[in-house]
Amino acid sequence: MSREGIAVAKEYGTGLPVFASASEAEKTLLAQRDATLEALDLEIQSLRPDYSPDSLKGLEKWYVEKGSPEVGLGGYSLPLAIGFYFGEVLCRRAGFEWFVAEFAFERGRYEIGVRKPLVSIMLTKGKRPRIEGNKRMQSLWREYGNYAA
Repeated sequence: MSREGIAVAKEYGTGLPVFASASEAEKTLLAQRDATLEALDLEIQSLRPDYSPDSLKGLEKWYVEKGSPEVGLGGYSLPLAIGFYFGEVLCRRAGFEWFVAEFAFERGRYEIGVRKPLVSIMLTKGKRPRIEGNKRMQSLWREYGNYAA
């Protein structure tokens, strides 16, 4: 990796949560995932969140039509919730599993994501659906299709 790449990775790492141990990180980040998904589910009940690939379309449309807010009604991060929802769809429908790992460039900083052999997607900082060039508001669904294949 180039010096510039390492600098970017280290900068990214400074925004990740710090934990004293891997077990503490796993417990905390998985609990955060569960609480965030529960809050999102309550907020989007009218969309009937069933964690299907097609539900990603409705979630993205709802988010964009709301003006792409950073915070949900319960005070939780909406991009984080969308990232967790996306990850859960991959786990339920495409053979992924949740995991927590220490960030390679910053000791004591951890990330949460989903993985299957040869693919890992880190979701610690959430997911923001693309706005530009996304007239059909289906970028999450298309991204799911890329990973699920």
